[in-house]
Order: sequence, then structure tokens, then C-alpha cells
Amino acid sequence: MSQQLFVWFAGNCTGGLNVGTRIAAGLTTGALAVLLAQPTDVVKVRMQAQQQMLGSGTVPRYKSTLQAYQIIARQEGARGLWKGKHVVRRPFTLILCKNNHKCR
Repeated sequence: MSQQLFVWFAGNCTGGLNVGTRIAAGLTTGALAVLLAQPTDVVKVRMQAQQQMLGSGTVPRYKSTLQAYQIIARQEGARGLWKGKHVVRRPFTLILCKNNHKCR
């Protein structure tokens, strides 16, 4: 996917790519990665925390992954699924921008 966005930003890649193009490609792929992966990460972390609390006699809040998505979206709104996105976006952007340093 990163390579496809790179071609979209840069054209046919016959010459060297400037820094702005690399940064734009890294920002775009990083933002898409967060957009798609962050809700899954939020659900995973909450279910892991729930698992640790079950030993203390707590009633489980989520019985399945799908139910966790539904409860979080219902109680916190759709934005609840993207909590913590600002922290995650920066490393993705830097990694993807560094990996796109040249046309493959």
C-alpha cells in the first residue's frame, strides 16, 4: 500500500523524490494505518485489562470482541474507539517515512 501511495504522490519514480514527497507519503500511510488499526488496539487493550481484573471477582464487561466494539461505540461514541491515536500516529509516520526513502 505504501508503494502505491508513493507512486500516486510522485508519479513514475524516474528521478529522485524530494523530502516533501516522502513526508507526504509517510503521513498518509501512517494516518491510514492508525485509522484502520487503532480501534482493534483499543479493544485488545481493554479486553486484556478485563482479563487481569477477573481474578478479583469482577464481572466481565465484554464477552466477545464484537460486543466490546459495540459497547465502546455505544457508551463512548465512535470516537471512543480511537482513544490514544495521537500517541500512536507519530511513530507510524516516522517509520513509514523512513522506509519510503527511495523508490523500490
